[in-house]
Amino acid sequence: MLYISWESSLLLIIQLNIAIGTCGMSIGLLIGSFASSSIKSFYVTLLVYLINIMLSGIFWPLDNTELALLPVSVVLPLCIPIRVVKGILIRGRQFNASISAGVIIFAIITITFWTLVSFTTFILKKNLLLPNLEVYYQ
Repeated sequence: MLYISWESSLLLIIQLNIAIGTCGMSIGLLIGSFASSSIKSFYVTLLVYLINIMLSGIFWPLDNTELALLPVSVVLPLCIPIRVVKGILIRGRQFNASISAGVIIFAIITITFWTLVSFTTFILKKNLLLPNLEVYYQ
């Protein structure tokens, strides 16, 4: 039969996937709080996630990306965590061997930053501290 050896840190992959999922849900919650209808919320969320996935380096290496887009892609919440997950799953790297602690800490910081910004803006919007942006676009 097919024998696949597991040499990576399963706990690290589970933690990163939970963090990425929480960040994605919080960004979706943020977008949904500003949209006036579910159709607008769906289209804006689709656009935001498509841009995030395209600039994260999943489909092609970031070495082929324009130099002006590289700082933008590094700040996005998927870029560094995707690099870490690729290093763990595809290349079989261990946390202590070839993935530095700084990269993982930076990945956790970017995910935490985007999650906190999304939740804080959602809470401020729900408490009527931020104006409704739909009024300005009509």
